[in-house]
Amino acid sequence: VVVCWRGTGSDLYCNALSRSGLALTAGTAVEVHDGITIYGDKLSLRSYDLTHGLVCYVDASSDPQRHLYCTSISVSGTDVTVGTTQLVHSTPVTSVAMTTM
Repeated sequence: VVVCWRGTGSDLYCNALSRSGLALTAGTAVEVHDGITIYGDKLSLRSYDLTHGLVCYVDASSDPQRHLYCTSISVSGTDVTVGTTQLVHSTPVTSVAMTTM
């Protein structure tokens, strides 16, 4: 399982969790995007397969443009590796929805 969140310093982080019975183990959080301000709850995370995924988010620090970015991630155990970040849309974005196809 991967969890992503905006930290108190306007950085976006992700972390992997593993489960054994009812016990959870967290890996080390990795920074996905430095100096970003997530616009409201506009953060979405989807998996491609068991070890690869995509996190997309709207950057409110570019307000009023609110650019949409996506970053690829991969997971091995509780280790998260961050891939490249792509500017997906540079005009105002107000929501994000994703699915795998």
